[in-house]
Amino acid sequence: MMNHAKLLVLSLCLYIGVSLCSVVVTYAQKQSALQHSTNDSSQLLYKPVIYDPDQEIALSYIPPSNDSNQTLALAPSRIQTPTQSPSPEIAETLTEPDETRMIPDNNPQVLGAFTTIGPTLSQEPIDPNGSIIIPKINVNSPIVFDVSISDKQAYNTALENGVAHAIGTDKPSAAISNTYLFAHSTQFEEHIARYAAVFTKLNQLENGDLIVVYFLGKRYDYHVVQTEIVESFDVSVLTRTHDFPSITLQTCDPPGIPKNRLITTAKLIAVYDK
Repeated sequence: MMNHAKLLVLSLCLYIGVSLCSVVVTYAQKQSALQHSTNDSSQLLYKPVIYDPDQEIALSYIPPSNDSNQTLALAPSRIQTPTQSPSPEIAETLTEPDETRMIPDNNPQVLGAFTTIGPTLSQEPIDPNGSIIIPKINVNSPIVFDVSISDKQAYNTALENGVAHAIGTDKPSAAISNTYLFAHSTQFEEHIARYAAVFTKLNQLENGDLIVVYFLGKRYDYHVVQTEIVESFDVSVLTRTHDFPSITLQTCDPPGIPKNRLITTAKLIAVYDK
């Protein structure tokens, strides 16, 4: 009797287990079938890539899906490059110089069509084409150009008529140059001729003092930058050059005695029309 009861219980348990397995398998098959169905329907939403014009027209009549979460893959069409509107170019404004607003300064150049006028002097040049004015020592003398320093008669004649310009040296210019001028001096002011000893007081000049030279209608303003005494036979000062436009003045030292030479160097600071 006991054996029959155990057999019955075992059979019942086996039946229940088989039933549960069947239910699980059936559920799994339904889920798999549902997933395949979903994949297939999803694939149908994508149109194949077709290059046949007739098929492409036929497929164009298929209404698109209303599902906003799905995106139709359309057949590739001819790509049109969007026309880019040209970027606005910035017009460069070039401002023409207004000559009416230009103000001449002390730069040794003449700007535009201006007539530049230098600071007022107490004296007018004797000859606007060749004169030297040194306000501090009251010099106002014409310049005799291209005088030979080795011809005593020639330079003495020239010094009777003004300050002599050494031949071979530069004329006044805004370019790098050295204009060499010389004149006599004397120890007795009452013996000073009109021009012969015009550089008698040259030793009174100091750095910064003004020297004005007029040449070919232009006015050249210089400032003294150096004073030195050299031996009378030292001719190197004649060929000396500087890195700026300059003028060199020479006379005897002591005044009236040709033992040494007093050399005054000045630097060009401005060029004017008058």
